[in-house]
Amino acid sequence: MLNTLLSARNNIRVKYTEHPQTGEIQILEEDHYYPYGLTHTGYNGNHRIVGLDHPGTDITLIDVTPDVTDTYKYKFNGMEWQDEFDVNMYDFGARNYDPALGRWMNIDPLAEMMRRHSPYNYAFNNPVFFIDPDGMSPLASMAAMQTGAVDRIGGFNVHTFDENGKSLDFKTVSSLDGVGYDSSGTIFTDGGAALQNDFNKQVDVAFGDQADKPAEPSQENIDRTIEEVPTLREMRGNFKEDVKVSYVKHPSSPKLGLTVPSGERWENVANVYIYDAAFVSYRTLAQTLFHEFIHVQDFQSLTYYNIFCGFDGRFSKGDALEVTKAISEIRAYRRGHQVTGSSLENNGYNDAIKTLKRYKVDDEF
Repeated sequence: MLNTLLSARNNIRVKYTEHPQTGEIQILEEDHYYPYGLTHTGYNGNHRIVGLDHPGTDITLIDVTPDVTDTYKYKFNGMEWQDEFDVNMYDFGARNYDPALGRWMNIDPLAEMMRRHSPYNYAFNNPVFFIDPDGMSPLASMAAMQTGAVDRIGGFNVHTFDENGKSLDFKTVSSLDGVGYDSSGTIFTDGGAALQNDFNKQVDVAFGDQADKPAEPSQENIDRTIEEVPTLREMRGNFKEDVKVSYVKHPSSPKLGLTVPSGERWENVANVYIYDAAFVSYRTLAQTLFHEFIHVQDFQSLTYYNIFCGFDGRFSKGDALEVTKAISEIRAYRRGHQVTGSSLENNGYNDAIKTLKRYKVDDEF
């Protein structure tokens, strides 16, 4: 039986099996990769398979040679290495990839969604941060690990992936209005009704007939809401670093909550503040926490800073952070509307749209 050990990026690092004669665990092949996918050479060069050394002999482990090939060729990112006729490329599904060049051999099927980048670039030329699970388009590897199912909407193709980059669902839709996904990665196209029903059912189970009644402003009710609403509990549990979520008494403020990022690129989040206005009901409190947790995911993962700002020389550092804030604000409102049913009729949402227009950044992402 063939076994494999995978890295966090789905690279197959070691293949091993039990020796057919002794039963001892034996390494068949060990590979180490450069960021763009070429393998290290000069060490760990042993490569064996299970087979017959000579006709009539017992099954054993034999060396791979030009005349004795290994039919199991899955390596970098778990993709199949194609070396027939010295092609030497990886089959990612949507495209073929040449690790010697760090470039795709086919044009990006979603090129129109990433006009700032060459349609042949691999992982935005940053394979340390980004991955490309199927050759369609890059996504931030940290975002994948945090959310479990990462939405990538491009054109009219909608994909979701798990934390290992495996495709969970795919749909071709005529409109992106109402498109969303649940925690299992299943895509919905029914205006988000299924997602909203799921989240609000969680709130109803947690608080019963008190769900739409005023909640006492307190740290206890914040902690209780996070713990008893599974979506919120899972989101907080997947944060890259723990974040303190605190009640701040401010009865005169109309603001519901505030996420406070820090660091040169706002990649650190130490505090989320929840204000009195969020306690108008337990449901509103849950919606507010969901909104702020989207901000935490965005800032910690650096997804939007890097995709929209980090590789675009036209933004100064201050402008890049302003754009990042606006992008995350729009995403938090849109995801909140899809998942929790919160309203998009909000000054914060409209102001963020205006910010992107001022910087000439498309708000369709």
